[in-house]
Amino acid sequence: MRERRRATDTKAGLEIRLFGELVVARDGQPLTLPASKKTRALLAYLAATGKPQLRERLCTLLWDGPDDPRAALRWSLTKLRPLVDDDGTPRLVADRDRVELVPGDAAIDLVTLRAAIPGGTSAGVARASTEALVAVAPLVRGELLEGLDLPDCFRYDEWLRAEREAARRLGVTVLSALVERLRDTPADALDHARTWLALDPLDEAAHAAVIRVLVELDRKTEALAQYASCARLLERELGRGPSRELERLRIVIGSQTAPVPAPVATPVPALIAEARGQPRVALVGRASECATLAALLDQPRTRVVLLIGDPGMGKSRLLGELDTLAHARSIELLRGRGVEAEQVRPYGAWLDAFETASVANHPFKAANVSETDRARLFESVVEWLVDRTHGGTLVLVFDDVQWIDEATAALIHYVARSPRTTQIRIALAARAGELADNASALRLVRGLTREGAVQQIGLSPLDASETAALALAHAPGVDAARVFAESGGHPLFAVEIARALARGDTTWASLESLLVERLELVEGTARELLPWAAALGTAFSADVLGTITGLPLVELARAFEELERRAILSANAAEWDFAHDLVRAAAYHQVSEPRRRLLHLQIARALAALPDPDGDRSGQIAHHAGLGDDAALCATACLAAAERAMRLFAPEEAAALAERGLGHAVRLVGHERVRLQIGLLVTALHADVRRQRRPAIAKALERAIVDAQIAGCAAEAARGLNELAHIPFGSGDYGRARSMSLEATERARNAAPDDRARTLAYSAQCLALVGREIAEAEQLANEAAALLSQKPVDIPTLPFAFAFIRMHQGDDDAAITLLRRGFELAERAGMWWLCALGWARAALIEVRRGRPVDALPYCAALRANAVRIGEAGDIPFGAVLEAIARQDLDEPVELEPAIEALRAIDAPNLLALALVVIAERELVRGDLLQAARRSDEAVASALRSQHENTIALAHCVAAQIAAADGRLSDVRKHVDAVSAIDTAILSTRATAAVHALPRR
Repeated sequence: MRERRRATDTKAGLEIRLFGELVVARDGQPLTLPASKKTRALLAYLAATGKPQLRERLCTLLWDGPDDPRAALRWSLTKLRPLVDDDGTPRLVADRDRVELVPGDAAIDLVTLRAAIPGGTSAGVARASTEALVAVAPLVRGELLEGLDLPDCFRYDEWLRAEREAARRLGVTVLSALVERLRDTPADALDHARTWLALDPLDEAAHAAVIRVLVELDRKTEALAQYASCARLLERELGRGPSRELERLRIVIGSQTAPVPAPVATPVPALIAEARGQPRVALVGRASECATLAALLDQPRTRVVLLIGDPGMGKSRLLGELDTLAHARSIELLRGRGVEAEQVRPYGAWLDAFETASVANHPFKAANVSETDRARLFESVVEWLVDRTHGGTLVLVFDDVQWIDEATAALIHYVARSPRTTQIRIALAARAGELADNASALRLVRGLTREGAVQQIGLSPLDASETAALALAHAPGVDAARVFAESGGHPLFAVEIARALARGDTTWASLESLLVERLELVEGTARELLPWAAALGTAFSADVLGTITGLPLVELARAFEELERRAILSANAAEWDFAHDLVRAAAYHQVSEPRRRLLHLQIARALAALPDPDGDRSGQIAHHAGLGDDAALCATACLAAAERAMRLFAPEEAAALAERGLGHAVRLVGHERVRLQIGLLVTALHADVRRQRRPAIAKALERAIVDAQIAGCAAEAARGLNELAHIPFGSGDYGRARSMSLEATERARNAAPDDRARTLAYSAQCLALVGREIAEAEQLANEAAALLSQKPVDIPTLPFAFAFIRMHQGDDDAAITLLRRGFELAERAGMWWLCALGWARAALIEVRRGRPVDALPYCAALRANAVRIGEAGDIPFGAVLEAIARQDLDEPVELEPAIEALRAIDAPNLLALALVVIAERELVRGDLLQAARRSDEAVASALRSQHENTIALAHCVAAQIAAADGRLSDVRKHVDAVSAIDTAILSTRATAAVHALPRR
């Protein structure tokens, strides 16, 4: 067992340690840091960069999203000021534009290290004195900002990766220089060589340095053992043997095999062993908390309970107790959890809850999802849950809510508020401080709290008697008073201290050091598995881990048994997971950054090779590929995951994935870069339902189209142009939309048949909507259909193109049939903007031909998907059509608010179309004054839209109203205006209206 001692830093003043885990110490005593990882990351970033940072830059770095990033930044600054400021010495300086950490006399290890070396880089180490290097070497305590990764903040993640690489290179250069310079004092050189090796275990030069110094110290047995360890590591991680230099060193040492010491049997108390998924040790204390959980099951007035507490305080253990209580009452319990590495996996916790319960069919199955929308999906989940109660009670448990995705949070809130779910109980658990890092989870908790729907349970430390009972249950005979004094009543810390005392260990520095010590007791295959399991970051099956590591299942089974016996892993159904996230974190922190990169890279490539028909694994692949620095695989997986998120009605997750993918795609070259950039930008464009980033995305897409044209990627350029054409079309710039669509058609002339068909379908749809070249639109659509006749491919825009053409030609029945086919394909592809376009036109057709009952379902679909579709004009247009349809059914509906909402979004063509329909009805009712007002506004809006069909329809209805009112001069004015329009381009409906014009 290695020697350990308590941390006894006696330095005075303020210190900020960036090497290893982030530590802020005052007079040698570490201070309690904010629980929010983003707040800690903000401090680390300001300390490491050492210069003023724009608030906008910090918001983009850590809080780029739809919520209020500046408010999050302000909140974090309020948490940091008490840590770093002194009386009369404010170190955190901020104004309206910039934020800066001014250290003054505070010590920052990274800054100190760089200041001691000329130039502050590894190139200057050779010019630094040995005394200076010896002085700063102890600062290199490990990886920079250990455990402060934020994979969902890709800009920060990229910065951290670059900083770590630079800091590691600097640290390694310092240590290797000291090993060389301190040859006269090999004992000192050995310390530096071992630190070097810990920084980069895959560096053969570090292994060679350790071996050479051990030989100089006449410790040949240890040198041979070091060589053997290096050989195993290189074979396992890199698939090759040692270099020639290492082989020569082994020969110099001697050819004998180093004796392998027999493993020392470490006594493990029987009570430490855990049965599969259920601890044997009874729950200690928490009587009032258990009573609240029992009330959740037994009392109708308690429907939602939220457990709040720090890591290791017993939240998951209490949720396990709830499972026991539910089982005793024959109540079914479904359990899911948030996973830090999967915060952009839509409905991840729900999917896990269904899958761990071995539910064969549930609302998230791909066949069901493709046929529904978010509102109907949520209702189908409620219906499924209610059916599952069988008239009794059903419990939903979600652990680690601080890591759930937006879609999961929205669905939990929906289920909790539904009046149909009175028999469903919900138990949530979260780390209080980290909720602030997850806006969706924070909104969920605040919303439930504001509505009075949740009962919160704050978990505090155990008292002395409870801590003693817990310690003695795990390690009979230990000094319970010492356990309480050292742990402060923290349950997990108390258990680890008791275990340490039971194995004769009487000193420790922290909870993590105790967990590391327990991990170091593991040997053989079980020890080899730990880095892989920790890097996975979530529960795993034996099959998946076997695929990744290449180990046979028999060996895995023995390793799992060993790890479970030591309470490191626990099993639930067919999956395994660490007994606690802190155990996983401790195991992960033991792996150096270079080796982590290899682990994640191999995990990503192994997962990518597995079948994944629904794309459910794509987010996980993107996570590991990003950490493994495989830009192509990461960007590809991000695109697949973002497209899946759009299919699952999760635009926020889709936008985050697209943004992450773009950050990796920019590092690629050629066709691969262009394809991924355009695909990701298109997805980002459709995911931007609030239209907040549309101008920036459009500019990026324009640049990508130019890159595609330069690279000769015709299909990608054509796709980008077609997608870009929807922006001017939505704003009424039909001329620009038309030219973009036609240019896309030209670009795709030599593309592959599938790509060309997609481009032609897009262009045909756009031309049909513009309404000026219907013959050309039909020709393009027919050409697209012909290309697909031999190789059927579902292209959602093609039935929509034909539908809009038939609508122009006056064949409403055919248009509705084609639109329904288009809805099916577009919903399956997650193309909600296209669905909105079709729903609005279908509702318009039914309202125009006097079928209000048939129009209402399309209006309802628009309303139900408003969150996903965003601020598109089709939403308020559908609201106006719904109000018209309900008035036609003699329902008391206020029409004016809906019209005002349509006016507010500046969609002149849609406003004109709606006003024409309203004016026609008011004319029939004889309300000529109001009809005239509507028609005048319709004409003005139509003229702004520059859409000839709408202009003609508006003038025609205005002329009819003027004729009915006896205003002959106005009739002539409108007739003259219509006469100036080329009737050859008008729709059948507009042509009929022109022919029916009064001629007086």
